[in-house]
Amino acid sequence: EVVEAAVHIKGGLEVLGLVPFAKTSGGKGIHITVPVTRKQNWKKLHQASSAISTYLASTAPDTFTTTMGKDNRKRRIFIDFHRNARGHTSAAPYSLRARTNLPASTPVSWTDLETIDAPEDLNYASLPGLLETSGDPWAEIDEAARDLPVLAGR
Repeated sequence: EVVEAAVHIKGGLEVLGLVPFAKTSGGKGIHITVPVTRKQNWKKLHQASSAISTYLASTAPDTFTTTMGKDNRKRRIFIDFHRNARGHTSAAPYSLRARTNLPASTPVSWTDLETIDAPEDLNYASLPGLLETSGDPWAEIDEAARDLPVLAGR
């Protein structure tokens, strides 16, 4: 379900002319990273992230929400744009998480993402094989940077 949702979001970002990259969180989630040119300040990036996330959530309101708090989700997937702000953090690529089987926050190609059973299956033991087979899925991330799209209402 989370993988299907991430693929849906990928499509929406591509329609906006952006190039999304996927990374497992090391838990149940998928982080979607969108490289942008360095022309914007943090405030503009956060505003754009908010607008894009709200738009994407509106395309499938039974699947997505941008409202914080687990009680507000009602079995929907939370699109967390709030972390796209100065001083906020997320799990670094290839970092191990302090959980059973040492899952890793793993950059992954969209093709590989669709073949894994669960994001937390990418772990200390499985990660070397994936990298050997697939290579670095973020090798072209710098070249993929785009200007933020002009959004209505911004």
